[in-house]
Amino acid sequence: MHEDKRVRIVRVVAALEACAIAEFLGLLRLGGHASGYVTENHGGKGLRPLLFALPVAAALLTGIAVHVAFVRAPSERERNRYERWTLRLLPLLALWPLPALLFRGVLKENELFVMLLTGAMVWGLEQALSKAPLPFFGAEGPSLAVPPVLRKPWVPTVVACLLVTGMFVFACLGSIRIHDKMLTSNFDFGIFENLFWNTLHGRHGFALERSYFGEHAEYLLYVLLPVYALVPRSETLLVLQSLFIVGAGVPLYFLARRWLRNAWQAVVLVAVYLAFPTVQGCVFYDFHFLPLSVFFVLWAALFYAQRRYVGFWITVFLAAACREDVALGLAAVGAALVLVGRTKKLGAGLAVLGSVWFVYVKFFWMQRFGNQVFLDYYADLVPPGAQGFEAVVQTLVANPVYALSRVLSEDKLLLALHLLVPLAFVPVRRAGTLILFLPGLLVVGLATNRSAITQFQFHYSMHFVPYLFVAAIVTLAVRRERRRWPALAAMLLGSLIGAVQYDAFNWDTFHTSFQEVSFGWSSADAHRRANFDALVRLIPPNASVSAGEYEGPHLSHRTHLMSVKEGLGKMDYAIYSSRSLRWGGEEPLLRALRQGDFGVVETRGDLTLLKRGADTSKNAAAVHRLEHHP
Repeated sequence: MHEDKRVRIVRVVAALEACAIAEFLGLLRLGGHASGYVTENHGGKGLRPLLFALPVAAALLTGIAVHVAFVRAPSERERNRYERWTLRLLPLLALWPLPALLFRGVLKENELFVMLLTGAMVWGLEQALSKAPLPFFGAEGPSLAVPPVLRKPWVPTVVACLLVTGMFVFACLGSIRIHDKMLTSNFDFGIFENLFWNTLHGRHGFALERSYFGEHAEYLLYVLLPVYALVPRSETLLVLQSLFIVGAGVPLYFLARRWLRNAWQAVVLVAVYLAFPTVQGCVFYDFHFLPLSVFFVLWAALFYAQRRYVGFWITVFLAAACREDVALGLAAVGAALVLVGRTKKLGAGLAVLGSVWFVYVKFFWMQRFGNQVFLDYYADLVPPGAQGFEAVVQTLVANPVYALSRVLSEDKLLLALHLLVPLAFVPVRRAGTLILFLPGLLVVGLATNRSAITQFQFHYSMHFVPYLFVAAIVTLAVRRERRRWPALAAMLLGSLIGAVQYDAFNWDTFHTSFQEVSFGWSSADAHRRANFDALVRLIPPNASVSAGEYEGPHLSHRTHLMSVKEGLGKMDYAIYSSRSLRWGGEEPLLRALRQGDFGVVETRGDLTLLKRGADTSKNAAAVHRLEHHP
């Protein structure tokens, strides 16, 4: 390279690095005010001129200093040393916004920008670390000295086990606390415990007075039923969910260690998985079968890598039993194996079995149990006068331009960023792994309205999660070992920002499902729970109950339970709170009270208990509260 051009490049890069350092230190110096400064452009008197002058002055002075240093350098060796140090500071160009993003809720109203900025930082950090002549990260230079204890082969395994165990305990305690605070709902927690309870007592597939198998074919129910039978409580389901979701870190670790041949890199991937916002959103959002499939899919991948085909087919079957559309992912894996030319017979068998399972269960078997209630997620793809998922398929094939115009949206972009940024976009950098994301694109990508299905805190995005991590491992495995570390460091950066902004590690409130929750226990929580327990004691154990959204999950271990928002039906009792009415139920309650079908037994706080045929003298007051509740 021409000497003048070389000097100009080094001078410009050094000036930008100095500017970045000044910006970083300026944001760091603001401390707790950095969030307000970045979000609302508010700063104290004299602060703005200072924060303007520092980076400008730093860039100018550094540029001049580098130019002088190069001109006066006594030898080529000295100039090379200046250039090498300039390259070593390249990561600062990506990290300068970090202090602002380490405050929870920064730019909360512009989540897309936060994710785009984080994605740029993650990408920039990886590229900088790949090019910088840094020990351990770069392709050149000596490796960092590693303490002997960290070289022992059992140490990373112990670290991975501690991470998984710690997260499991945290998930159990946190999810049970949210349940105790009466922040779980009939949909989707009460319905699942009622499903377990009814199936245990001979009413197979019934929950909240409806045939649940018409909505989803989640036959893993029968595998878990013996565990629930031992401890028939709501908390049992929360512990099981935590065990399977968090426990998926175990096969992930062994799979990554086997394919990457580096246990510490496997530990990094486990840490990224446990901090994944989608994973945490599912752990702390009621109970669902779909997230449990991650455990079985990753075990299936590990068994495949180990050529243990009996274990492979068992875990494949259990994964498919989690939900009917999980079979789409398994079919995609089979197709991928055929395309890459590995174990073609096994891949073809998996592709065929997965496809047949999904088509038969979804379009034939489930039809016997009821309507497809989740079709509204794809409503824009159903032509006028048509119905069913068959109409969605017809639109995709017959009118693809229209379909694309409905499914490509800002919501999908935001979801993609939440899924890919913590993994530094690694899973989508290898063409051979892209087919693994087809099932998630079909189930989640085709949703046409802003709903739970397109938001990362909900369980639907778990259709992507196991395949994202498998694709990340495959993509990293084809790199040289030392060239993987920049990507892994970028993953840790993305995970750190994601954890600060969206995870439950902060004891303060965090978002999951439709609401903000926290693990704190206030006097209001204790008072509400005491009022509820007092009213529940007035309900006979075998009585049928219609319950509000927040009350139902605490009454779901009974045969006959329904949701107030779906009516009172022929239930013996009804219990609700003003909090639950945000989800509906006001009209059937008002009708029952005005007609005198139910009478108020007792009111405690914002909770009211009704009984069929009871004295109606308190009904007028209950009607007034319903008509004027906030």
